[in-house]
Amino acid sequence: YDRIMCFVNCHFAAHIEAVNRRNADFDHVYRSMVFSRPSNVGISSAAQILRGPNGFGVRSEALPELSEADLVIFLGDFNYRLDGISYDEARDFISQRCFDWLRE
Repeated sequence: YDRIMCFVNCHFAAHIEAVNRRNADFDHVYRSMVFSRPSNVGISSAAQILRGPNGFGVRSEALPELSEADLVIFLGDFNYRLDGISYDEARDFISQRCFDWLRE
């Protein structure tokens, strides 16, 4: 189907006081991950993080970024919590598509 799909497995910082760190973790993964070009032997492209001397991701104009994939699915333990709401209430909000309230 000529589509690029990327599955990213993450484990972000834990604990309620680490929300800013979790957001930074996501930002780092999203901004620093790039794809290698597919080889000519029929193997699909592998995702890799390019590291510079300072340890941070480095952009390369020749390589497609994560945001250029047709579908990106994040999996893993994001360690976000809903505070002050029960599991059943959260499911009700989700079924009613009230996502803005859940994001607050």
